[in-house]
Amino acid sequence: MVTEAQFPPAARAAGARASGRIEALDVLRGVAILGILFMNIVPMGMGDAAMLPWALAETRADWAYWWFSGLFLQGTQRGLLELLFGAGMVILTARATRPDAPVAIADVYYRRTLFLTVFGLVLGTLLLFPGEILFVYGLAGLALFPLRNLPPRALLLAGSAGLLAITLAMGVPRYVERARLVETVAAAQAKQAAGAAPSAAEKAALEKWAELGKNLKVDEAALAKEREQRLGGYASNLAWSTELYARFNSGAELLRGVIEAFSVMLIGAALLKLGVLGGDRPARFYLLLMLGGYALGLPLRYAEAAPFVEPTLEPRLGSLTYDLSRLATSLGHVGAVCLLLKSATGARAMRPIAAAGRMAFTTYLGQTLILQWLLFPGFALGLWGRFGLAELGAIALAIGVAQVLFAVAWLRAYRMGPFEWAWRSLTYLERQPMRRSSAPGAPAPAE
Repeated sequence: MVTEAQFPPAARAAGARASGRIEALDVLRGVAILGILFMNIVPMGMGDAAMLPWALAETRADWAYWWFSGLFLQGTQRGLLELLFGAGMVILTARATRPDAPVAIADVYYRRTLFLTVFGLVLGTLLLFPGEILFVYGLAGLALFPLRNLPPRALLLAGSAGLLAITLAMGVPRYVERARLVETVAAAQAKQAAGAAPSAAEKAALEKWAELGKNLKVDEAALAKEREQRLGGYASNLAWSTELYARFNSGAELLRGVIEAFSVMLIGAALLKLGVLGGDRPARFYLLLMLGGYALGLPLRYAEAAPFVEPTLEPRLGSLTYDLSRLATSLGHVGAVCLLLKSATGARAMRPIAAAGRMAFTTYLGQTLILQWLLFPGFALGLWGRFGLAELGAIALAIGVAQVLFAVAWLRAYRMGPFEWAWRSLTYLERQPMRRSSAPGAPAPAE
């Protein structure tokens, strides 16, 4: 167990408490794991077609939910978890600064990370959640340990460089390619309007344009297939999940996801060492972080989301700005949460959220079990496709409230969540104490 005395000075300054936990990290983790449900429930409950808001947002409430989630939640909850993963690496490996500790801590760290990767594979296939994030986080986390002793500035530079590399290598070419296609198609259409024949290159551009145009409509055949699979038995749901999971976690998409997660984890490690994520900076700092993060991130996110209100094949601004806007808004969330924790009233209000954060793994897996094993599949209640966007948001809120209440009640009797206990026991190759009564007065496990 990592205690306050074992943190490096910078991490102690970042808010380590005598209990061995850092309150701000628990609250931020709770905010992230509860907030991510509002994003995950949409593809879980409506399918891939839900990615076309103009086709499925039927009411004002649907649009309000879509805009709120797009501005404040899309990608940012994942961003918070990545920042916290990097912070957790610093805390877990703190004892490696002792001469006899690096090998033992490396064993623990790599077992923990490898088991996370395995959990992700099981969650994405057998447990029917192809959008899970644990597999990618596990892969990214494998490269973090050797960089644990880098100073904050180096970690910030490396993380920023990784995000910039993604934009330059993937975002910019994608934007430029689409801009050139628009230009070529416009020239070809002008020729056709004038009665002239387009060139071979222009004909190819028109064909590609027509093919891309199919993505602006709901693919009824694909939706019917998904409906059949999701409302079928376990075998058909497993086929659906495995197919999507393989698509999400292969090739360039997997590489992008790993580099993105790794880069933000490095930034998270730096922010813990600087005392930012631990909540130890003054209230004025967090106010400025909140205002600055939102001032930069939210206008960009609005500009990125606006083209999705109506069908269009124009170049997407998000190809160039997504990582910047996502990180800025995530940091705005960090500022808002830590600022709230500076007041006694805010700290009390966030205490139940902290309980869910302490049981983040259990909460995350619980969301999957509720949605993919109870509510939506045909072998359970079979409610897939029955709800609109706003209705799914209301369901997510109800589930979140129930999970917070469950976490608060559970932690009165137990030291950690059931899945945290299993993960920790596997990590240390030893059955861990579970009930509070088994270790009177013992502090809660650290990160």
